[in-house]
Order: sequence, then C-alpha cells, then structure tokens
Amino acid sequence: MGLAARSIEIALVNNKRQFIKPRRSERKYRAIIEAAKKVFSQKGFYNARVSDISDQAQIASGTIYLYFKNKDDILATLFDETFRRIGVEIESSLNKCSDSREKLSNFFSIYLNVVGSDKYLAELIHVEMNQATKFMPEYRELYFQCVMDILLDIIDQGIADGVFREDLDSKAVAGMIFGVLDQMCMLKSKNGRGQNTKGLASLIESIFLQGIEESKGYAGAKQFTASLL
Repeated sequence: MGLAARSIEIALVNNKRQFIKPRRSERKYRAIIEAAKKVFSQKGFYNARVSDISDQAQIASGTIYLYFKNKDDILATLFDETFRRIGVEIESSLNKCSDSREKLSNFFSIYLNVVGSDKYLAELIHVEMNQATKFMPEYRELYFQCVMDILLDIIDQGIADGVFREDLDSKAVAGMIFGVLDQMCMLKSKNGRGQNTKGLASLIESIFLQGIEESKGYAGAKQFTASLL
C-alpha cells in the first residue's frame, strides 16, 4: 500500500462522520454534491443553507437528509472525494517514475487538472478549506494532509538524492507550492488563462527548480525559512 493509500486509510479510520446508508440514488447523490459545490463557492459555507442546496439540485430539502446528516457532512464529503481522488491519481502516476523532478511535475499537473478545471471546486478550496479548518480542524488532518504527505515525500526524496538543494526546509517548500497551486487554480478557472495544464505545470516546475534569475539561490535559506515558521 502506497503513501496516499495509507494516508487515506488512516483518514477513514479516524473519521468519525457516519454516512447515512444506503444512498438510494447515485444520480441524486451526485446532484446534491454538485449543487453544494456551487452554492458553497458562491455564498460561502457559513451563509449557505441546506434549502439553497436543495433548490440548486432541484430536489426536496428533506431528500438531502437521506444522504447526509447536515451541511457540515456535505462539505466534509466534498473535501473527502476531492483529496481522495487527487491522492490516488498522484500516487498512480508516481509509481511510474523514479526521478523527483518528474514526480514533482506530475504532482503539479494532476492537482491543476483536478482542481483548476472545476471553477466551483477551485473557489471552494481557495476560500473554505482554510476557513473550515478553524472550526473543523479535522478537515486538514483527514483530507488535505493526505496530499501534503505525498508532496513532502517527493521533496524529501529529491533532497536525499541530491536533486534538490540540501538546505531546503521541505515543509516550507511544500507550503509555498500549495500556495502557488491554489492561486493558479483560481486563475485557470476564473479567467481562462493557463488552460494548458501541462504547460502551466512546467512553468511552475521551472520556477521552483530554477528560480526566476540565473542563480542557484543563496546560502542560509534553511535558516531563513525556519525563522518564518
């Protein structure tokens, strides 16, 4: 079992939410998920009501409670499905390559493709993922961390192999990468720029690996990033 699969299994074991079974209609279930994604991204999780989701999905409000316990459960499911998919796709791709640079490029491409190609999902993650962790901290632990662990593993492997600079702080770099990916997903979904996912991933990769000027960085980077954390 790979890193993503292990993280996901741990997340599922620790996850105390109990989904209401059985899900009576896959079509209605998907309609609720897609409607919630749009409503949450447009109104925000706090302001959104279950009735808003039912109106968007064009189903009775009571029907939603056949599939989810409450609004929190819907948002948790959205994060669950999204980061599970990203984690599984990334790990499947990484199993086919050994070079850390190629793994990093694949990571960029898959994340941009899954999140950046979905306007409402990109907006939801951009706004609500950080907000939600303030009142439901298990979200980051259960879902986002699964993907973060894969990225940290790639960076650490690159440092160990001498591909990436040894003075890097892997957690700081991973945080920077996710910040850039988050902004690029918003850019990609909002105004149509950067629609070439592979090209955008290559651009991000080149900037992180080579910088924007002809230099190899500066000494003491690890101490500097450590002082910020």
